[in-house]
Formats: sequence, structure tokens, C-alpha cells
Amino acid sequence: MTKIRFSKAKISIQNIGRQRFWTGVFAGFVSAISIALAFNYGREVFRFITGIYGSLLILAENEQHFFNLFFSALAAVLGLSVTIWIWMGNHTHLRKKDQLYKQLSGSNALLIFWVMLMLITRFGSILSITLFGRPTYDNHLNFYEDFWLLFVLMPLVVFFQNWLAVRLVYRAGKWIFISFVLCLLTTYLLNITTSVKQEKLNTAYYQELKK
Repeated sequence: MTKIRFSKAKISIQNIGRQRFWTGVFAGFVSAISIALAFNYGREVFRFITGIYGSLLILAENEQHFFNLFFSALAAVLGLSVTIWIWMGNHTHLRKKDQLYKQLSGSNALLIFWVMLMLITRFGSILSITLFGRPTYDNHLNFYEDFWLLFVLMPLVVFFQNWLAVRLVYRAGKWIFISFVLCLLTTYLLNITTSVKQEKLNTAYYQELKK
């Protein structure tokens, strides 16, 4: 029976480097927590802006829960981008093109990381001021009802885009599945620990209206 030899090595802690591996995991987890907190508190800041210029944007309970999950999932996969960027910085090359592919993979992880942060920040700030903050706004643009699929696909695209370039260097195999499960667990943990309840801002807004 002929054995097939793969030119790419399997991704492993040994090939990445034990210290670099755990540094990447720790940095990715810390980044995910920081990004989730920034997303959730940033949303409240943008809601506060809508209350200054017009009527306060108040989300329904199901909308709030949906976007909390979205922010947690996106933060988890962006943390994975940081992890992969650190992992691909090792200098153990088994093939001539490994160094080039690792640089490509690391650059790809950083690119999608910053592009996604820029996208969320840009849309959140512009829409809060130019649309949601207008006194005449009456739910003309409802992301939850009209574009919910977009928010489901965004974390998935980031996740698979991270691994796409890594597979040029290593045979990922079960690591992709394991990382997907860990991202789901991280999403759940971030959702229950970093979510901000909108009732605090709503109560303050109602009190100000009473005055």
C-alpha cells in the first residue's frame, strides 16, 4: 500500500513553540475580553449620543440579546486573530516557502482584525449621529429584522479567513474544529460576563425627561 507523504507539517505545539503557543492563547483571550467590553460600552456611548441629538435609541429585549451575542462572537474570533498572528511569528521553517507563508498568514490575521474593528466603529459612530440621533427617526433602518444574517456571517467569515492562510503552512485538521468549539465557549462566557444592560442608561434618560 502506497503511503502519501504530505509536504506540510501538522500544526502542533511543538512546531509553534510551547512558549509562543501559550502566549498566543493568553493574548487572544485577553484581547477577546477587552474587545467585548469595548463593543458593549461603546454601544451604550453611541446610544447616549442618540439621546443628546434626538430620542434615545432603545432596543427590544430580543434585539439586545442578539447583538450581545454578536459582539461576544465577533470579539472571540478577533481574539483568535491575535492568537494566530502570534503563532505565525515562529522561526521554525520546514520548507523554503514557510517563512513567506507565515508572514502572509500573520498579515492576513492582522488585516481582518483591524478592518473588522474599523467597520464596526465606523458604522456605529456614523449611524448614531446621522440617522439614529435624528429627532424624526422612526426605526427606518432595523438591522435586527432586515440584516440579521449579515451579523451571523461576519464572525464566521473572520473565523474561516483566519484559518485559510494558516493552511498554507500547516495541516490544521482537528485544530479548526477545536478552535471553533473554544470560540463558541468563549462567546458564551463573554456574553454572560461583559454584556451591559441598557436599563441603566434608559433609567437615567427617563429621569432627565421628568425634570
